[in-house]
Formats: sequence, structure tokens, C-alpha cells
Amino acid sequence: MRAQTKRKLGKFMLHNWGYIVLIVVAIWWHLGTIGPLPIAIGSSLVVIFALFCAEVPCCAPNKRLVNGEIDFCGNNGNGILGACHLKRHKWLNLKSLVSRQTYVRSLKHCVSSFSGAAGSFSALAGLGSFTVALLTYLFVTTKK
Repeated sequence: MRAQTKRKLGKFMLHNWGYIVLIVVAIWWHLGTIGPLPIAIGSSLVVIFALFCAEVPCCAPNKRLVNGEIDFCGNNGNGILGACHLKRHKWLNLKSLVSRQTYVRSLKHCVSSFSGAAGSFSALAGLGSFTVALLTYLFVTTKK
């Protein structure tokens, strides 16, 4: 394998490891032979990836347009809770996700692209998988 191909593969794995873990967790659920604790750990890794590492659009509002619509940053950010490389946008992104008025608009912008939808879906799937695996561990496996 050429060195350039190895670098590209390493960069791909570094930026997309959470999606690979999501696929592994889905396979574990399908097989049913893996206990709920490894599934819960894998699911929590997927949630951490989606919230802090996945490439999603920056949800920081830039300016208001004439018709009242909000213009969002065009850069890609790191994770749903993160923002792009601009320090001011990190605070604006957090503020827009906490504020009731801009919360829905920010999430709509986040899901508008494929990478944002993939990150959001991964966060929801990981959170649901973690919850079910933890409840299974607490109420089913500990009573045996």
C-alpha cells in the first residue's frame, strides 16, 4: 500500500471513527450475543462523537437579513455542540442552542446538509441505544 493511500485512510478513520462504532453497535444489537454493557459503552462513544467530533454545519447566526430570516455561518464545525474555528461562533452556537427562539432554527440548519443529518441521527441513535442497553443491563441481566 502506498504511503499516500495510508495517510488518506488514516485521516478518514480519524474523522469518521464514530460512524464505524455506530455500525459495530448496530451489528451487536442484531447479533444479540454481545451483552448490554459493551453496547452501552459503544453507544456512549457514538454520542460523544456526534456531540463533539462529527463534521456538521456551524449553527452560529451571522446576521439578520431584510425579511427577518437568520443567516448562519457557512463553515463546518466539530460536533453538534461545537462550532467552526472562530472563537466568537463557539459562544454564539451555544447561545443559539440554549435560547428557545433560535433553537429550532439552529437545529434545522444543522440537519440541512448530509453531514449534519448524519451527525444528528448518530447522536439520537446512540442515545437511544445507550438508554435501552443500560436499562437492559440494570433490569434484566442483574436479576439473573
